[in-house]
Amino acid sequence: MALTAISETVALIARVGAALIDATSADDADLAADVRRSVGDLVDRAELHIRQKTMGTALDAAFRAASIAGADFDSMDRVRALAESVSLTTKTGQAGRIACIRFALIGMATALGETNFRSREDVRAASSRISSAFSPAIEIAADSGDNVGYRDFVALHAAVTRDLAMRGRPLPQMVPYSYARAMPTLTLSQRLYGAGDRADELGSENKVIHPLFAPAQGRALSA
Repeated sequence: MALTAISETVALIARVGAALIDATSADDADLAADVRRSVGDLVDRAELHIRQKTMGTALDAAFRAASIAGADFDSMDRVRALAESVSLTTKTGQAGRIACIRFALIGMATALGETNFRSREDVRAASSRISSAFSPAIEIAADSGDNVGYRDFVALHAAVTRDLAMRGRPLPQMVPYSYARAMPTLTLSQRLYGAGDRADELGSENKVIHPLFAPAQGRALSA
């Protein structure tokens, strides 16, 4: 295997590994240690993984450890964007990039799977963001001639989209409300829902600075 192919792929893996470390937020020392251990194996033995064709296994272990240690949707999206931004000229490097993007997208999908959405609008926003992440990945795989990567991206995107659609269907919609004047969030909750126990929810949704002054116009869940 050409030295250029190995060196640019090793450099890519080093950057992705550093990004995975930055992406984690675990307070648990054991989880943080697992991430460092998995990423250390990935980065320190990158050339060996390339030559022995074990890079996929090492990437899987590192990304899984990062997800377990608290890497969320946004942090995995940053790892994905980093991998997409690296300039690569060899097939080995391009294959490594597609693998990194794939595992980052899986991490993003995992984070969405663990998200408790409150409304259909929240689900639609998440679906739009994940679709925006898949579009360049699919294009990169197609441009590099990686048919397997292309099919994997399309299938994963379809699975995530179906899951979000099913989870969003039973959720309430976010609807506007309008009154003549501002009022406490407790009063607003009683007027909208017949009970005051959703005052905090209304305050959070409408970015209320003080609970005595909820805006006269705002948004609330339909149920």
